[in-house]
Amino acid sequence: MLVCYTWTATSVMQSIVRAVSPPPARTGWFVTPHTFSQWGADWIQGAILAPVFESMLLIGIIEILRVMRCSKPIQVVFAAVPMALLHVSPWPFRTLLVAPAFVIWAAAYLHWKKVTVHTWKAYAVVAFAHAFNNLIPASYELANLVQHRRSY
Repeated sequence: MLVCYTWTATSVMQSIVRAVSPPPARTGWFVTPHTFSQWGADWIQGAILAPVFESMLLIGIIEILRVMRCSKPIQVVFAAVPMALLHVSPWPFRTLLVAPAFVIWAAAYLHWKKVTVHTWKAYAVVAFAHAFNNLIPASYELANLVQHRRSY
């Protein structure tokens, strides 16, 4: 269910941002890799490593703010904003696309930590939701690569 909320919020934001902003440039590392090994490395980074490390960073920020006795809404917002800002390259408007996802994951962490009383279980919920969310575009990129390779 968490992935559905994330995907819906991100899709709505994407529709709004794409309607009012210039399209992203397809240059540099943002271009689809040309070999299967390059795609594999990008897939591992996006579908596995990014969710693991970005979720750790998100939760670390929340825990620091909790120790500072900040309110839960402040913890959610102040953890989600820097995480979204990490996604500014290569297209600045991408920050707005990913912000709702990080807000949802931060709130989910606080909820699941309260329910389970274990940080690692709440972390697992967030990391898996993040991984499943990233799996959709990663699979789309795989399909594009396979289609592109067939056209040679």
